[in-house]
Amino acid sequence: MKAIWDKCLKDLKKSIKSHEYKAWIKDLEFVSITGNKLVIKAKDHITKELIEKRYLPAIKDVVAKNFSKPLDISIVLKRTTGHVLELDLRTKKKEAENKIESNLNPKYTFENFIVGASNQFAHAAAIAVAENPGKAYNPLFIYGGVGLGKTHLMQAIGNFIKTMYPSKTVVYVTTESFMNDLIDSLRNDRMTEFREKYRTVDVLLIDDIQFISGKDRTQIEFFHTFNALHGSGKQVVLTSDRPPREIPMLTERLRSRFEWGLIADIQPPDFETRIAILRRKAEDEGIEVSDSVLKLIASRIKSNIRQLEGALLKLKAKAQLEGKPLDEELVKNALKIEPGISHPSSSESDHLPVDEIKKVVSQTMGVTIEELNGSSRKKHIALARQVAMYLCKKFGNYSFPKIASAFNRTDHTTAMHAFNRIKELREKNSELNQLITEIENTLARLIDTSV
Repeated sequence: MKAIWDKCLKDLKKSIKSHEYKAWIKDLEFVSITGNKLVIKAKDHITKELIEKRYLPAIKDVVAKNFSKPLDISIVLKRTTGHVLELDLRTKKKEAENKIESNLNPKYTFENFIVGASNQFAHAAAIAVAENPGKAYNPLFIYGGVGLGKTHLMQAIGNFIKTMYPSKTVVYVTTESFMNDLIDSLRNDRMTEFREKYRTVDVLLIDDIQFISGKDRTQIEFFHTFNALHGSGKQVVLTSDRPPREIPMLTERLRSRFEWGLIADIQPPDFETRIAILRRKAEDEGIEVSDSVLKLIASRIKSNIRQLEGALLKLKAKAQLEGKPLDEELVKNALKIEPGISHPSSSESDHLPVDEIKKVVSQTMGVTIEELNGSSRKKHIALARQVAMYLCKKFGNYSFPKIASAFNRTDHTTAMHAFNRIKELREKNSELNQLITEIENTLARLIDTSV
């Protein structure tokens, strides 16, 4: 019977993704078969629960095929020896004492990451790192434009490692959070705690490392943090909107260390990948939509995944509110004024001028255009300026250097920081989100009248 079970494993290996098979299926053991009941053994609770939730139908199919009849499947756990139990208790105690938050979002996994020609190299590198942290590619540096899946891949690495190696300490943090933590630690004389927090982890995931540009004190601290981790065989993963050689005002010693491991880029998804992304999103959200509609959306939205998925959800809401089917006619009408969406024949001349965006922000948020272009750091003026920069990117799709120049800034990272900050604030501050939505509606009407 064990030989038949081994044949089942071989069949499963052919039908399940390689990294998933290695992580969850490979170590399943045959126990017994009694009547119509097959008992197999899993190595731990996590594996047992995930098998029952995700892979049981596939296992039942190959079992029915190889055993020549359908069988009920029961999954039991391996017996734990006293020694293993003692080690497990020590691990749990260590985890309980470890107060560092991982900051990982459990929704970001390899299983729900759509792989295409534009990201397959970065995806393969991420899996290699997740399976062998600190040994495969260290550091792993992933770069690409906004909304292309860098954060998804990075956090998928973290979630995979947390599942496979529960005792490992994994920390995900944005560069801005790292800098803020450093500033607070310097101000409150807590540098010992800061260094212990970041230099004792097993896996450090730093998002948007380009924002370290020009921050001398942060670069010094991160240099020593990187050295401590790399020297101890700990894994470092970084993301950026550009490769290390193009990050301005970055010390050469940091630049060289970023290039020590593997650099992988992510490009905008091609047409087939965009359709696959939309199809998966539709399945996840329970949206019934035809392939022709998905193809139409994919042909209209080419820039990034976040915008692609967001458009599908907005179309679903529009169809429900208006009591109409989500068909090609609705898509064509809705996407005519969808902010930030490029038509196949669009050019930069179709975008809203920066001055128009400044004017609407100025009127809505109660500041003058001179204040938007100026250097005042008053809270309400600085916020309005960042909102205007954010909308210039979203509605005009202007480059960050061009946006910075339009606001009399010489450093384009100012515009990048503004875009990311407002994007985060919209998720946390409902009042600000509502205000920006009102501005967006006004800008959308301007676009509509200019078409």
